[in-house]
Amino acid sequence: MTLSRRDRAAWLLLLLAGCSVSAIVGSRWLVSQTVQPGDGATLTVAVDANEPLEGASLTVPPQALGQDTLVGAAPCADQSNADFPSAGPCIEWDPLDAGVRGQLSLVLPVALAGGQPPQSLAVLATGERGAELIDQLQFDTASSTVRFSSSHFGTFQAVLPVSCFGRGGCLPQDVCDHGSCRPGGGDGDDGGPPP
Repeated sequence: MTLSRRDRAAWLLLLLAGCSVSAIVGSRWLVSQTVQPGDGATLTVAVDANEPLEGASLTVPPQALGQDTLVGAAPCADQSNADFPSAGPCIEWDPLDAGVRGQLSLVLPVALAGGQPPQSLAVLATGERGAELIDQLQFDTASSTVRFSSSHFGTFQAVLPVSCFGRGGCLPQDVCDHGSCRPGGGDGDDGGPPP
């Protein structure tokens, strides 16, 4: 039986109409894992990922999550601004709405320009409770990373604060005085911006 050109085209269309075409698209996650409450986990962005966030990691201690939770890391939009210039890439650790018992341990890559002291670094963190500046950091010169703790998932980015507030953004021997770091005692203000 020989089919005409028109019949062959009709059969081809019927055949294609019955097929479902699927394509695998890239995941938004650089790394992800389901974390079981009793086990905890450490997730690390592969060092050979050719990604600015190489070496970033998150450690979820056992019992920090109340149920099996898919945890993932993705790059996020730059969170820095004029008061908090970027000192590295931004990472988002999800799920943003997961309640955490205790502290998560995080590591972020840092890119300091020549002459910038690592002691001036802070991490701009944003979670479901808003933004905060984390200034309790451990800087590793060999890997150009900072290690810190957080009580929530969210976005995290190393920054170099231009102005300070409270105890945030100043060297340990300095105090925040009307939005600027000054040696010693200061005037006891709450560290808000200058009037």
